[in-house]
Amino acid sequence: HFLRIKYCISVRFKLMLNSSKESYFKFLKDCRSGDNSFLLTPNSDGSPYATCFWVFGMHLLKKTKILSEENYRLDNIIRNNLYNYRKQIKYDDTKKKPWRQLLTFSLSALHVLGTLKHDPLEELIIEVLPEDILLDLNKYGCLTGFPGSGNDAMFIAIFLIHSEKFLGLNNKHKIDQWVELHLKNQNKFGFWGEYNNISHSQFQNGYHQYEIFEYLNVHNPKLKKAADLVFRLMDSDGHFGPYPGGGSCYDYDAIFILTQLDNTNQNVKKKIMNKTVKTILKEQNLDGGFCESCFMWPRNKSNLFKYVKHVLYTMPNYNLFYERLRLFLSLQQKKYHRISTHWTNYNRLWNESSLWDSWFRMLAIARIMEKFDKKKSDNWGFINYPGIGFNKVFNIKK
Repeated sequence: HFLRIKYCISVRFKLMLNSSKESYFKFLKDCRSGDNSFLLTPNSDGSPYATCFWVFGMHLLKKTKILSEENYRLDNIIRNNLYNYRKQIKYDDTKKKPWRQLLTFSLSALHVLGTLKHDPLEELIIEVLPEDILLDLNKYGCLTGFPGSGNDAMFIAIFLIHSEKFLGLNNKHKIDQWVELHLKNQNKFGFWGEYNNISHSQFQNGYHQYEIFEYLNVHNPKLKKAADLVFRLMDSDGHFGPYPGGGSCYDYDAIFILTQLDNTNQNVKKKIMNKTVKTILKEQNLDGGFCESCFMWPRNKSNLFKYVKHVLYTMPNYNLFYERLRLFLSLQQKKYHRISTHWTNYNRLWNESSLWDSWFRMLAIARIMEKFDKKKSDNWGFINYPGIGFNKVFNIKK
């Protein structure tokens, strides 16, 4: 009788997951306008970033036939977007996040398409390569956990790895230095910055370095401490963000770190599988996409109750309580009722589906299924290139 119930639950979950993937595929198709334009949301303007997110989503669902048929067209779109963007900015702007982010996303997308090796964008890479690793890491505040510095640390590492693998440059000593400096400057939680207590901000920022650690197969002696910190941030729904609904970045970043452990605690496995996966699937929008959070706006009694519960769930950890409370009070301001990014001119709603949020939600589920259910690991397309979307199963397969 017990085995029959367990089998029924497994079948029901499989049907739910397959339905979710099909709905996500439909959403991906709805975010394409004509042959050459891709939209962050069906309501937004076209975006070169959205083009990359669309490719990542299709690859994650293993829609290889579609990507193969449009290989040449997609390659041209991505490269043209990149060079057009570069023409519009000054050299100093190549040191800023918008350009470096688009460049790394484009590198990953071209690698997915299999066309990066034909033209590895040498002239664009050369101008962003660091000459002095310590100087660059300090300039962006990477070793002291400055907000947003995790992205910059990851960009630097990607450019170094790319130039060695695709351009034939000998950057091994610089890559080794990048790793050594990060390991040397970790705080007691395994992240960066002078934090005396657990917090959402330090793990969400430090996740980016963990991406590079996994790609390089670096032994991180503080991985378990980092995972312990992240697990303690899980809320009653299985989310990991400072606000209810988790936030697509917070949830994926947390799952990425938790699934890096080779011998994950059984209690952690159970909670992630039973809470996080099921909650994410349940929160999928009717259009097949996922949003940043479905509990932030509009401002109503139901969402307010959800936020109060989210804040109180931290007790008796007063540091975490105040972190969530401060953010709650800040986000209640009218100016934050939409999410603004440099990806589009359109500011999306918190509960509005987007290619970015959808990719991260499905990527989180993919990481969990690959880690805890090996039978389903071949059902997903991870990216065998440094950065977001990589999975160390590729290191094992090499």
